[in-house]
Amino acid sequence: MKINILNNVQRRAKAMIDNFTAEGKRDKKRLAKAQALVDNDLERAHQGMPTDDGLAGKVAELLSHDSDSTIMRVQKQGAVDLYLIIDGKRVKAEYKTNGGRIENLYNIRRPEATYIVYDLDFKPADRKRKDGSIVVSEPRRACKVMTVASFLNIVEECKAVKIASHAGKNDAERAVQCSSKKLYEALEVMTDYVRNKTYLSANIAEF
Repeated sequence: MKINILNNVQRRAKAMIDNFTAEGKRDKKRLAKAQALVDNDLERAHQGMPTDDGLAGKVAELLSHDSDSTIMRVQKQGAVDLYLIIDGKRVKAEYKTNGGRIENLYNIRRPEATYIVYDLDFKPADRKRKDGSIVVSEPRRACKVMTVASFLNIVEECKAVKIASHAGKNDAERAVQCSSKKLYEALEVMTDYVRNKTYLSANIAEF
């Protein structure tokens, strides 16, 4: 008998699926694709194979598309991640989650006119009372839309940029240092990303 015990990443991905409100056939198809990502990762775990640390980010990206989008998969590097409706036009946007790599953002020609959706899961450190008991903090989430220029200003102001590593070796690409209360607090004042929403550029907060 197979017993599926979700790890933290799989649990977050499953919660996103459970909380997703499908609107129409395309969303239902997208939802099925997201569930397949989780099922495949669980199968890998059952077979003793490495699981995907980026699973939750992939599910978040997949489910972030508006209901009319024809994109039904996680986009490969270099492809358009997401489309937003801004000032009545369909606009290309980057999509990043948590400690995602951001090296490509530094190479964007006009960061002040290019948009990003950044989705952060943040859990503050647990707090110890004077009597020795522990106050367990609740996870928080900030999913925001902003210009790439604003996003880069935020992560640099908050000193939330690190050098990414793979298999214990640095590869000289920059990524987000996401375990930062200062980063979460800076993001709180930015514009919420709401799926299927139409935005006015003048109403998208700048940093």
